Amino acid sequence: MTPTSVTYTNAIGACKRAEPPDLERALFLLDEAQKNGVEPNVFMYSAAIWTAERCGDAKTALFLLSSMERNGCTPNAVSYDGGE
Repeated sequence: MTPTSVTYTNAIGACKRAEPPDLERALFLLDEAQKNGVEPNVFMYSAAIWTAERCGDAKTALFLLSSMERNGCTPNAVSYDGGE
């Protein structure tokens, strides 16, 4: 079975819920998706941003937000609210 954007979103979301949250793996999955031809969407980026937020890493969250916009993916309210 080939991973889809839903697969990657769920996997990145699991990184957010891990104790402790696993930002390194979330970023790896975001990169791996692109390598496998799955273009990151608002849900994938948002899940990664939420993971960074949960880690207290504002710098990475802002980097992901700007990457999202550079890649033509428009953030929505969910992208900004921390997934809560």
